[in-house]
Amino acid sequence: MAEAFCPDIDNFFQTEANRIGYTPSYIPWTATPWEGNDIVPKIQWEDGMGENPNVLIYDRVTPLNGPIEFQTVSFNNGEGAGPCDPPTSTLYPATRRLAFELKGAALNSDWVCLDSARMTYNLAQQASNVLRQMDQNVKNAWQNQRRDQFTAVASNKAIADAAMTTNPTVFATGTIGQLRREMLDYWYDSLVANGANINNKLASTEYNQPLLPLILSREAQATLVNNDTTINNIRWSNNQNDRLLGPRGSFVNLDGFKMMIDIQAARWNLVGGQWVRVPFYSTVTTAGQASIVNPAYATAEYEDLYIGSPEVVQFAIPSPTTNSGPMSFAAQNYLGDVRWINEYDQQCNVDRNKGFFRARMTYGSKPGIPEFGVTLRFRRCAQSWEVDSTCS
Repeated sequence: MAEAFCPDIDNFFQTEANRIGYTPSYIPWTATPWEGNDIVPKIQWEDGMGENPNVLIYDRVTPLNGPIEFQTVSFNNGEGAGPCDPPTSTLYPATRRLAFELKGAALNSDWVCLDSARMTYNLAQQASNVLRQMDQNVKNAWQNQRRDQFTAVASNKAIADAAMTTNPTVFATGTIGQLRREMLDYWYDSLVANGANINNKLASTEYNQPLLPLILSREAQATLVNNDTTINNIRWSNNQNDRLLGPRGSFVNLDGFKMMIDIQAARWNLVGGQWVRVPFYSTVTTAGQASIVNPAYATAEYEDLYIGSPEVVQFAIPSPTTNSGPMSFAAQNYLGDVRWINEYDQQCNVDRNKGFFRARMTYGSKPGIPEFGVTLRFRRCAQSWEVDSTCS
């Protein structure tokens, strides 16, 4: 019989070699519009549909061989068809199938042994901070998955070049320019013409015209506001000009869009003709190392913005089913809720005095209407400051 593998336990709680006073501090995580279910809603995964279930989409269609034709109604004259037999067009359905699959991940804390942990400072409080970090990592993972899967499913992957090159599967790598208001005008007209605002629960109206949801960074919003035409319109308006004196990200409704600020908008570099993602948080390489906001994120060359719709993609989450016929399983949680694991094991946990925190996440990106989503990639320009070293 093979010897059981038991994990090494390293007490990661702080002890009182010297007295620890006051309440421990912790660095919070930043939230984004992708944290909730507004842009990418959650639904239930249907079991028994195979590993790649299909979604059927009925496209908009018009009659075969041209539009519906009308003829003047008059009396029959005995020559061919009359008013009882008008010209007839035939409509044929157009459908598509899109497949998707389940994706899963899990997050564990380090193991904890009660017998050593009981000697540490304020065990309950330190454990609460570990639980908080677990929870925040799960939230951040869901945010990133929603943002990335929205882009993956959306069929409008555009770059800010002279032709607004758009591809349903990949981003082009041509000569990419800075963000311009006219680029968003183009997408606004295209999406509204396609009906992307009609059932969009995030959209609203202003002056009887649609407002489409636009998810972008504060920096990108400042670029749009500082457009010569836009900033003059704001400066001489009656109710928006005071926002020019507010912090970046102050504008909500602007140029036909309802804006939501994404402080972690995806940023990229072009390396050898390939897109390379620049993460918002730095990568931890050793146990116990702190993760900080990545310095390279501030200098990345390109950034994405998103014109969103909850009709583009949904996250299908498996149910926590525990019984299937004669089989019984432990209740599963695929939403990433953190739980404490302290199970009996004859070899490694016979006294049940060891345990760890665990969170499990599983979803399938169920496509809706991919044409209603846009991700636009544009060039950022590095900040520069003119420094006057002289004194007058």
